[in-house]
Amino acid sequence: MKNIITLTITINILVCSLFSWYFLLPVYLKTLGASEKVINIAYFLFNLTFYIGQIPGGVLSDKLGRKPVIVATTLLYALSGYGMYLSSNWLEASIFYSLACISSSVQLPAIYAMIFESQKRRGFSFGMTSFSYNLGIALGPLLGAFLIKKGNIRDLLLLYSVTALIVSILRLTFLEETLSRQQKLKEKDKIKIGRQELLILTGGIFFFLSVSLTINGPYISLFLKEGLSLSEQEINLTFTKIGIATALTCLVLGKIIDFVDSAKTWAITSFLHPLTLFLWSYYFKLSMGILIISCILAEAAYIAHPILVSRMFPKEQRGKGLGFFGFITGSIGSVSPLLVNLFDDKKSLYTPFVLATLFGFLSFWFIIKSGGGLKNEPQQK
Repeated sequence: MKNIITLTITINILVCSLFSWYFLLPVYLKTLGASEKVINIAYFLFNLTFYIGQIPGGVLSDKLGRKPVIVATTLLYALSGYGMYLSSNWLEASIFYSLACISSSVQLPAIYAMIFESQKRRGFSFGMTSFSYNLGIALGPLLGAFLIKKGNIRDLLLLYSVTALIVSILRLTFLEETLSRQQKLKEKDKIKIGRQELLILTGGIFFFLSVSLTINGPYISLFLKEGLSLSEQEINLTFTKIGIATALTCLVLGKIIDFVDSAKTWAITSFLHPLTLFLWSYYFKLSMGILIISCILAEAAYIAHPILVSRMFPKEQRGKGLGFFGFITGSIGSVSPLLVNLFDDKKSLYTPFVLATLFGFLSFWFIIKSGGGLKNEPQQK
């Protein structure tokens, strides 16, 4: 439980600082000279770099342990934030932001494995960390909206860099390793992928193709800016409302997922999330309630999916397995922002959400086709 408490607290602190400026990143890149097409390409690269490190990150997690990987990559966040703070053009800022994405990529298998291995109530554990994450999303834009009145985005980036340094020290001090020395040294077999795992993998690819156009992409922020003519402060406050709503529902969602099929939960929400987002953008753009519901559905998918994937692999292979799954699904999923450039600019505000809904349906179909939750969960060691 100590690990869950430590991760819950440090995730909240770090994410709060990150999201004080994250939703303003496309706007920031524009002020540094980036065009809309450049931003689309940049977000393809951001999404790609977020996933390419997951295989080496998973291997390092199984070889060195969960804690060293988590601490080292948190230190790289500090370097990334400071680099963005000093950047004078969009290319420099994009390179340093990519460093943060790569760090997250390497760290993610270790984080997922540590959460899964630290508590038997996996839904509760992922619900707690998701609650912390979304509370950070809520408080971050609120912090940013307040501080940006007295400064600018660069000041928020400097604050993020200092915060990441503090968080790395807290994680070094309080996290406990969940992988024993014997398990680190144990000879590992190749990852086995059967028909059921292949269907889940395919569903995961379409899921990440979808969310790269929704909550992991720039298009909600750009729609709020260009479609609804909201100011930077209003955009941050909108995401504050979303963050509060999703944070409050995470604890309930986590407990529910402990008692239901995580595969079906992931499948259903992976389709309903982009569908409701499209309906909001096209028909109900004045109703923030529909946007909030869509983001809650996305969070339910994000709680269910690592539980299902973690069950696919034994403990001594879990980091590598999570890294393999994350790399394949995420790197392929990251190409979807490039598809937006194929369409006429006048339709570009809606096009990402239409494509996301199509990908969401395909994700639903493949995960349901897999037959539900895995029948034989590996024994915990």
